[in-house]
Amino acid sequence: MNKAPVQPWAVGITGFLLVAAAAGYLISPGQMLSVVGISASAESAFLVQTLAAAFIAMVPMAWSVRRRTPGPVAAAVLRGLAVYMFAGSAVDLYAYSNGLVGFPALPSIGARTALGLVLAWLALP
Repeated sequence: MNKAPVQPWAVGITGFLLVAAAAGYLISPGQMLSVVGISASAESAFLVQTLAAAFIAMVPMAWSVRRRTPGPVAAAVLRGLAVYMFAGSAVDLYAYSNGLVGFPALPSIGARTALGLVLAWLALP
């Protein structure tokens, strides 16, 4: 399968998710946490706003690989984005299995895992 037409979509979706999550966590951390059943506190708001700053920093990295260009740097960026998707899903799955977050976390886990698989595939030569 040709990866060139898939990459702009996968990276675009990744970038959109990063921007949307960052905006939500910066503007309304309590409401974002409440989606998965977490009660907001000053500490949790601070933590998710710090996470939002990291998401903002990831956007230019993602944007830089929106076009299919061969090379070790592009592959490393795609692998890094895939690792983030897998790691975030694993953390959320752990939280769900221990009753820390509610059912709405499951679609997010599934979508990010699928997106991580696509990004990992795109990182392959």
